Amino acid sequence: MKKLLVTIIAIAIVLIAIFLILGNYRPNTTIKSPSSVIYTCPMHPQITSDKPGSCPICGMDLVPIEEGKKKELHEEHQIISGYAPISLNEKANVLGITYETVGIKEIVKELRSSATITSNEEKTYKISFRISGWVDTLYVNKTGQYISKGAPLLLLYSPELYAAVSEYISIIKSIEAQSTNQTVTDTLLSLRKSSEEKLILYGLTESQIKEIETKKEASRTIMIYSPYTGYVIEKNVYEGQKVNSDEILMTIVDLTTVWAIAEVYQPDLPYIKSGMPALLRIPYWGNKDYKGYVQFVYPFVNEQTRTVKVRAVFINNSLELKPGLYAELILRYSAGKHLAISEQAVFKTGEKNFVFIKHDDGTLMPREVVLGALGDNGYYAVQKGIKNGDTIVSPANFLIDSESQLKAVFTNVKEGHVH
Repeated sequence: MKKLLVTIIAIAIVLIAIFLILGNYRPNTTIKSPSSVIYTCPMHPQITSDKPGSCPICGMDLVPIEEGKKKELHEEHQIISGYAPISLNEKANVLGITYETVGIKEIVKELRSSATITSNEEKTYKISFRISGWVDTLYVNKTGQYISKGAPLLLLYSPELYAAVSEYISIIKSIEAQSTNQTVTDTLLSLRKSSEEKLILYGLTESQIKEIETKKEASRTIMIYSPYTGYVIEKNVYEGQKVNSDEILMTIVDLTTVWAIAEVYQPDLPYIKSGMPALLRIPYWGNKDYKGYVQFVYPFVNEQTRTVKVRAVFINNSLELKPGLYAELILRYSAGKHLAISEQAVFKTGEKNFVFIKHDDGTLMPREVVLGALGDNGYYAVQKGIKNGDTIVSPANFLIDSESQLKAVFTNVKEGHVH
């Protein structure tokens, strides 16, 4: 007896649930006929008929629709398979439903990619001599040592350079001794110019040449000064070593600017341009941002990763950005202005995306939408399905989705379409 009573109560609950759901459902009724004139309610456009009459919802007279708007009306109130319109009325507040208005918004994208900091190749210098000789004294004798432009590098003893300096001094003395024969003087001046150019080509500075002119004495060794400012990252020379004109003695790099090399995927390439702003972030340094710009987008694709390298330049006066460090390159760009809806307003089924459009009578009509890019500001570009000014449910509420699907099921049962 008790088991029978429980069964009766369960059946009663199911029947009450079906009655409540079907009681809320208002089908999108269109009475088909051969007539080409269609009538609709001005306040409830989902109600259509092929003959004059009154709206079953508000009682207003139905009005004829222009021929050109029939297709538009059909598309606007098309119902997605498996979903049905629902009427909320006083339930909207209970369910906590809120809305947003469809409008035009800028779709902003943010690209983040792992990057490696490297030295700036444009600020990397190789030191070599144009003559052979022996290193008498080496002033830069440690890798990593900082050196300024014009600071002493080494003292060089070079018989070839010594002979060139002696020749220059001899010509100067001959010019000073010659005062009557202008032809001889002109010849000596020409020789002096050629000899001076040779000293410059050997690497002597103008101040060194002027000092030679003043002293008129050739020194056994010549001081070689650094032509660049930076850090010695490679040193291949030692005191007492014989050096040749084709040897790289050391490499100096200026670290006041550095490069960040990152890789981006093909879909982002149309938006990455040389000159666009860039941010560099090192997570383990408190997420401090460094401002720079994209200098170059490499012209080829990595066949294994299907990515393209991007090079950005950053000021590094603090020398915090050290070559070899891993960092995060951040590029922000605009994908343009589009008809847009917030991400939270989209109902996703896995196969389709749709929203619920609110009509004046409180009915929520499910509408399939075709989405474009999702911006990092939380908005989707919409390619098809809704229009500017529509009011849609936002954020998405799973109760609305569930109720709509239930009503569609019971509608199919009522019409005998359930398989």
